[in-house]
Amino acid sequence: MKLLLVILIFPHFELFVQARMFLNLLNRWLNILQK
Repeated sequence: MKLLLVILIFPHFELFVQARMFLNLLNRWLNILQK
């Protein structure tokens, strides 16, 4: 099961990292806008 997950996620790892960075940036912007 875990191996299957790795096989599914690994090709998209770069995309996943970029998506996380984008979400962090978005969160920061939202925090700035709310103040």
